[in-house]
Amino acid sequence: MSLRPPNPDAALQKDIQLLELIGAFEETATQHAIRMVEEHHLQGPIGKQESSAVSNAPGAIFRLTSSTVASPEEVDAAISRTSAELRSIDSFNRAAHDAGVDGNTALMVLIDYKGFRVVAYADMGIDERTTPSFDLRSNPLKCDESALARLSLIGKELNLKPHGVQIGEDRRVNVHLSANIQMHFDQEFGRNYTVNLFEIMPIDFQPHQPSANSSPARSPTRQDSKLMPSMMAPSQNPSPLGPNKLHRLRSEFLKQYASTVSSDAFTSASGCGRKERDLNDSEALRASAYLREVWIPDVVKRFDDLEIRPLSAVHISSEIRKFGINVRHLGLIAQLSHIPYIRDMACIEMVARAFKSIFVTRLRSLMIHFRSVGATQIDEETKSFTCNMFSTALGIGDKAIRLNSEIQFKFEYEIEEKHYFSLHRPAIFSAMQHHCGVLFDESSDYNFQSPNPCPRTRFQNFIPRRKHPTGLKHLLQQVDKAAQKQATNQPTIGDDERLAYTLTRHFRSMGPKSKLQRSDGTALELTAVAAHYNLTDRPEEAKRYAIAAISACVGKTTSAVSTVARAQLIEAMGALLVPSNSERFTINMAGCGDGSGNFDLEPVIRIYQQGVTSVKWNWGISHPMGMALHDRLSGVYIRCGKYEDALNFHEMCLEIAMASFGKNHVVTVGYLTKSGILNLYLKNTEESAARLIQALQIAKSISAPSTLVAQIYGYIASALDLRGDLGSALENAQKARKMWEKAKGQMDPRSVAANLQTATLLLKPYESYKGVLTPAIRTAYREAITCFEKVFRFLKNTAAMPTGNRGTSIISSRASSVSIDSYISSRSSRAMTSDSSASFASGQTPTPFVGPAVMPPFAPLPQFPKSILHKLTKKIVTLKLALVESPHHKDVIRTLRSAKEDGVCVPMKLRGSSTLDCTEVTSFDPMMAREVVIKMAAVSPSIYLDGVLARIDDDDGSAIDELAIAIQLAESDSLGLSG
Repeated sequence: MSLRPPNPDAALQKDIQLLELIGAFEETATQHAIRMVEEHHLQGPIGKQESSAVSNAPGAIFRLTSSTVASPEEVDAAISRTSAELRSIDSFNRAAHDAGVDGNTALMVLIDYKGFRVVAYADMGIDERTTPSFDLRSNPLKCDESALARLSLIGKELNLKPHGVQIGEDRRVNVHLSANIQMHFDQEFGRNYTVNLFEIMPIDFQPHQPSANSSPARSPTRQDSKLMPSMMAPSQNPSPLGPNKLHRLRSEFLKQYASTVSSDAFTSASGCGRKERDLNDSEALRASAYLREVWIPDVVKRFDDLEIRPLSAVHISSEIRKFGINVRHLGLIAQLSHIPYIRDMACIEMVARAFKSIFVTRLRSLMIHFRSVGATQIDEETKSFTCNMFSTALGIGDKAIRLNSEIQFKFEYEIEEKHYFSLHRPAIFSAMQHHCGVLFDESSDYNFQSPNPCPRTRFQNFIPRRKHPTGLKHLLQQVDKAAQKQATNQPTIGDDERLAYTLTRHFRSMGPKSKLQRSDGTALELTAVAAHYNLTDRPEEAKRYAIAAISACVGKTTSAVSTVARAQLIEAMGALLVPSNSERFTINMAGCGDGSGNFDLEPVIRIYQQGVTSVKWNWGISHPMGMALHDRLSGVYIRCGKYEDALNFHEMCLEIAMASFGKNHVVTVGYLTKSGILNLYLKNTEESAARLIQALQIAKSISAPSTLVAQIYGYIASALDLRGDLGSALENAQKARKMWEKAKGQMDPRSVAANLQTATLLLKPYESYKGVLTPAIRTAYREAITCFEKVFRFLKNTAAMPTGNRGTSIISSRASSVSIDSYISSRSSRAMTSDSSASFASGQTPTPFVGPAVMPPFAPLPQFPKSILHKLTKKIVTLKLALVESPHHKDVIRTLRSAKEDGVCVPMKLRGSSTLDCTEVTSFDPMMAREVVIKMAAVSPSIYLDGVLARIDDDDGSAIDELAIAIQLAESDSLGLSG
């Protein structure tokens, strides 16, 4: 950490090197920690004053968090402190890097195994070769000015407030960080090591206020005589009225909080006088109140809106930590959420963590008991004990563990008994295995309706749970910000490079052997890569990474990650069946397919069925997570033009959306809209219009974004057009056009598409009309020209346009090209995660592949090839000529058309004295024709024709030539305007 990278690329390389070092150290430390715990029962009799066990290895020190004779509350406190130390090391290192400060911390890894926590850290030689440079608690005082200045810069980066610390009676020191922090200088290597970081974050405290979902007397389950042995003591903080020093705010929250907060708030070191202490304490109280009253509700809303999508109960904890919310607030999240499956995930996580708290305490007690009696063979006993505990928690019968008091103690939340027993048992089982560090057989045939659902024969092994520093994962955000600051047109790191960097970080953070083992974490990273390749229309690569992700899962048939990986595999296989650049794709996506293609869908259906098996095990068949599979298979059927099959699977998702999110949710609006489009493809116009109108009503009632409402208006116009209700169709198209132009401007592709739809509907009643133009027809023509001219300007000013068009003909008898492309893949998810809670830049795994694939706002950017310029120009010229009112102009046009059609030459009299022979204008120079086309493209066909007609009135003979060329351009294919 003391090396200063000279540029952003060097900083990224530094991060990778750090993670490689961390991964190698973690793997070695884990092996040593396992031996240390496995041999603990062989260490001889337990002494009354025995300290925590320490073991040394070359360059590393291993220590149990607490002594064998420590009470349960002392063990809990020690575990909390080590977790806080590791979190603070991460925060400190990132802040030091951002502040440009040389700083080093301990290379520290935590290993939880069989009820014990082992702390492993690299030997920094603090007692042998370093000298203290900052220690406000030492005597004599150590307060090096340069060390204090470095710590102050880091504190500013962490948004911590400077506060005075009284030293003796006559000295005050202003510090940004905790008064207990220490810094040691290594003269041999010239490094500054900072330790005792676990208290640098302010205490999170709110005076306790009993509520319906909390218990004022939070008696922990471990004190329940029916469940726990009598040796279990009360909590280290039994009073709910005072601050708990183990409850700290997180740096992710503080960095975003508007005010600074004192690191030592609610302690005697929070200020030099009563006034300063009271001020600092009140500011910390406000920060805690803001966290609970504003910050957490806002994050919960993002959960409910599906902006954040946890894959499982375990993932909901990692997601809230990204926003600076501690796990102890899961109860508040469950209380605030309006989405049942989010509440269930939070409750499952609370149940699993409450069980872990009991399990590890009892397992540790059992291991200590084995040592006290001199047992030598304990493997079978510990495994049997583990199976019994799991069966007692998950099975039915009189011996079933009741976790309510432990949940109330840890999370201040009460799960009603009916709700508790309705929670999906396999999901609880998976979360319990994760948190307790145990592994049972990979199978989905456990019987949780029996008293013994987890027999000894199903147990596999104990798994060490490891925690390590995460390096400088925030660097990509900084690189992007720096690039934007230096030059707004300078490109930032692309998504491919982000993926490569993120994947490299993941594998480098694992040891050499760990990289070769199956891991759900690795599978999730590989699934993210597959999702990216599907998003960017590279199905071969997506398929390859999706298969790799399935192979990397710990449970290929039961892992939650395997489900989303299979969803990505289905999407990739569908794209390989019908490539996006094929003509069949264009036809099928526009709703014009007949389903007659001969496609081998058996492999796709087989993958889907395997995914459904995993969904049933992890969440239940009617859970929103299954929508990821149903949506992708529906998308494959749409690609193949099999709309009936696509609608069947889509209706499954719609039912789940209604049940899981409720009617008044933006996701439900999405599924209703897609249902309307599929019914439109199937010519079920009544059902299509009904679904779309229902979607529109809900979208308006929930104040959905205007872009979403505009898109639904456009689809309703298409449905009504197909039904034959042109008046209502035009009314809805006009609303869509105005809303798009207001929201995105006239030059946005979606506004352009709305103008095309409106113009086409305006002209549709008069396609075959040959009579006199009534005022109503003239008005329709003028409005259509205005819409077409906007499209013309867009195409003219667009530098690079795609060569193909996904949809029906741009100008046709159909009201619009209703493309369903945005509903069948990850493409629409880009807008959903645009604020980057799930972006590569933040170092987090992107999760648009989790849960429903249909997510507003939908509208992808429509594609308009420049080849339509010719057709568009002909349409505008034809309409413009039809609107000519001057008798003289009509006579000129009629003469030119007659000469072109019959070859009869009639001299034309100009407004002056001269006449013009029609032979002079019916055979014109090709160079002149090209010049006319260029002039027309330079302005617009309408404006150009107005100028030509005005010049005819001024007796400009060349204007006749140009008008003749314009007529031939509109009424024949011999001339054209191309891109």
